[in-house]
Amino acid sequence: MCSSQTRDIFVSAVLHAIHTTCLFRNSVRLGSDVVSLHGAKAKIVAAVALSGSVSSGKCLPSDSRLLNSFMISPHHRHVAAIITVV
Repeated sequence: MCSSQTRDIFVSAVLHAIHTTCLFRNSVRLGSDVVSLHGAKAKIVAAVALSGSVSSGKCLPSDSRLLNSFMISPHHRHVAAIITVV
């Protein structure tokens, strides 16, 4: 099962990877710049972390490992007050 915040992270990771690849490819082709793989990876990770932090999705407790790897604060679901029924 995938939470909405995790889904947002996966979508942003794919989109930022495609965007960064195109950006760096065009930079090399048109500007004769030297681009490092480490720089591209750092740019993607930073963009995914920013996108995950501003996501309006909610996470599950099992998503904490993925969120911690990107240093994203989890957005937990709010549970309504539990009323005891007698």
